[in-house]
Amino acid sequence: MKIDNFSVLSKMCDRNDTSIKLYSGNTNFIDANMGKDNWGNVNMAVDNGTIMDIASNNRLSICLLIYDSDVFEKVKKEMEDETF
Repeated sequence: MKIDNFSVLSKMCDRNDTSIKLYSGNTNFIDANMGKDNWGNVNMAVDNGTIMDIASNNRLSICLLIYDSDVFEKVKKEMEDETF
């Protein structure tokens, strides 16, 4: 049985794993540039502790997760309604 990455992240969240950090694009988005061959770059701010962790710990992974916030809020509301 193949386990998808979001299920693993969900389980880590259920366990309140402190290695997972979220930096919102709404507040931490600094700069974006379109580049060559359909690839550009995005610059986001993170706290100094995270930068130190990334620089000193080769076991950390970075992932940029992009989603439609309207869809997210709709699904979140559905899930909240199911729990009541």
